[in-house]
Amino acid sequence: MFGVYAVALSFARILLVLQAISAVVLVELIKLTPVQVELFIHRIFRLLLWTLAILAGMLCLFDQWLLGLVYGPDFAQAAPIFRILVIEASTACIGQMLMQAFLAAGVPVVPSVVQVITIGTTVLGMFLLVPQHGAVGAAIALAVASCLRLGLLLGLLRRIGVGLPNPLPRWSDLEPIISRFGRLRRAPSAS
Repeated sequence: MFGVYAVALSFARILLVLQAISAVVLVELIKLTPVQVELFIHRIFRLLLWTLAILAGMLCLFDQWLLGLVYGPDFAQAAPIFRILVIEASTACIGQMLMQAFLAAGVPVVPSVVQVITIGTTVLGMFLLVPQHGAVGAAIALAVASCLRLGLLLGLLRRIGVGLPNPLPRWSDLEPIISRFGRLRRAPSAS
């Protein structure tokens, strides 16, 4: 069962590739005014949320096939655990971006305290759920802790002068991406 859990965990971590955005967020936020910071955090939140929702949905839709293709048919049984861990990875990715916002605002104590609470929740969840539910219990403990981390970080955004982001997507969220691609296409090619 540990092998099945390890496979599900490592495969769900594919979504954490999007955490690279967090490194960019920290650099960008330091240069912005408070109003621009809020707009930037809200925009990145929505972009991550919907990108992760689409990717997670696609992964869960084809989870047994993908697990069997990558790890072999014996590991297709990891699909239920994988689905839970996809939720955990998605919320962890968004949470990491929000932690970067606190660090950029010069408030490192908030993510530190939230991480301690998250670790405590994970340990307690593992202690309570693993004996009865095994690998599924471990996955649930991680997902609950990750959702708690995200909820706490969202609730504490006001400490850095940022309101709760509206999760509904907006076309304006795509403007910076579209303009960047436009600049790349217009840039002279090095021949």
